[in-house]
Amino acid sequence: MDEAVRTYFVSFRLQRTTTEFAFVSVPVTGDLMVERPDGTGRIDVDRMVQRAVEMGQASGVLWQLEEEEIRPHPIQTAPPGLAEGVADAERGASPDAV
Repeated sequence: MDEAVRTYFVSFRLQRTTTEFAFVSVPVTGDLMVERPDGTGRIDVDRMVQRAVEMGQASGVLWQLEEEEIRPHPIQTAPPGLAEGVADAERGASPDAV
């Protein structure tokens, strides 16, 4: 008796996170300066970082791949369409039926 060998599969939902980096040069302008009580000035670091992030959104910024991580998704679900096919089979409908 020739029995067909069945292969079973388990689906995993994966999550891929890509991290990129870029360099921007933030010009030191008057609006980034804070005057001290003694009349000297200093750079407002929070404003400068905000300006750098804004500059990083420009289309001409050259981003480079730093890291890519693939791991199991924290929420495992059935692949799209699979859950409907199981529900149809439980009702006695053919999985190929439309």
